[in-house]
Amino acid sequence: MRNGLSVADLCIYLGENAPVKLLAYRLPEIPEGYDFDVCTKDGLINTMFPKDGLIALPDGTSYQMLVLERNGDISLDALRQIAKLVKGGVSVYGPRPIASGSLHDAAFAKEYQELTNELWGTEQSGNKVVGKGRVYWGITLAEALSKRGIKPDAGFKSGNTITDKIYFAHRRLNENDIYFLNNHSQRLYNDTIRLRTNATHAEYWDPVTGKQYALAVSASGKEGMLLNVVLQPNESGFIVTSNQASPFLPTKLKGIEEQVTPIEGEWKVTFESKWGGPGEVTFTTLTDWTLNEDNRIKYYSGTAIYKKTIQLEKPVSGRQLLLRFPQLGSIARVSINGKEVSTVWCSPWEADITPYIAAGENKLEIEVVNSLMNRMIGDASLPKAERFTYAFPEIASSKDPLVSSGIIDKLLLVQRSK
Repeated sequence: MRNGLSVADLCIYLGENAPVKLLAYRLPEIPEGYDFDVCTKDGLINTMFPKDGLIALPDGTSYQMLVLERNGDISLDALRQIAKLVKGGVSVYGPRPIASGSLHDAAFAKEYQELTNELWGTEQSGNKVVGKGRVYWGITLAEALSKRGIKPDAGFKSGNTITDKIYFAHRRLNENDIYFLNNHSQRLYNDTIRLRTNATHAEYWDPVTGKQYALAVSASGKEGMLLNVVLQPNESGFIVTSNQASPFLPTKLKGIEEQVTPIEGEWKVTFESKWGGPGEVTFTTLTDWTLNEDNRIKYYSGTAIYKKTIQLEKPVSGRQLLLRFPQLGSIARVSINGKEVSTVWCSPWEADITPYIAAGENKLEIEVVNSLMNRMIGDASLPKAERFTYAFPEIASSKDPLVSSGIIDKLLLVQRSK
């Protein structure tokens, strides 16, 4: 994501505030499918110039619309620059400023009023052509973007809350477009999206495994690229578009037909005694360590090793066998028959064990690591001589909530097409 140039349609002017002072209540509602950057007065005045109807920066980055905050502080110098940008062809969205908050600008109140009248007129809402550009106010940002003909950079439909959204970032590298997508929700996302690119081919790059897949493109051209995307809950990945197909890449399927089987039976689990663990114990079910009645497990922090022998059949050609963790606290390293498979630490919380399994008995070993917090919480109720951890000042108390740990609830074997 450091390659190429950032692609964002909107640049939000923050006035005299630093970027850390981005205040959500001052922002208009940003329609889904549009990304934005922010700028301060210094950036507005010293780095921005109009070019082909866009806001251009010296490094080649550009924006299609300048957005002003509600009740934002617009000084006379900034207003002069905004007028210059609009007259040069830039589109601006935002309310008519009432006055500058600077005492220095009080002597230039007449010029300030003339500039605001020139850009916004005297109406409560509308859009006004000024020079080569246009100013929009009194309508929603979505309406202004539609009137300006700016289509979403990534067209998709996600949820209605901030915890049920698809977020994206877009970079352009030479003739390639790179979209980073994040399924910021607890549900599977399996839907068609439209990307604003003229490219004809697309690939999916998995940031966890490093593997690349070809994506089936339903349509491409002036209206953008239409394709289906599947993301597991909280999964992220890259879509890279180009005008040339990469040979020999496997295809990432639209829909995924899965056969899911829970692993049943007992597990042998070893908790290190030198860190307060009980050594080897038997789990008849997979549960959160923090719910265990044994304080040596409840407050355990460190590595615990789960062991089990399972019967497996090698998948037929074109199928793969995955080990999936519906709930894991917090990192697991998976080994099959003494060979390390992978480390599972993020969505989609699964390891591909296909190349490592043998027909018949297979020895499964999973090293699970959690954070140090539970041990510190447990130590807070012990005499100092009996504690395993030390911190000054103390950063945990015996009343702090414990952090869910271990393999929780179940472990699944998932067979599906590659």
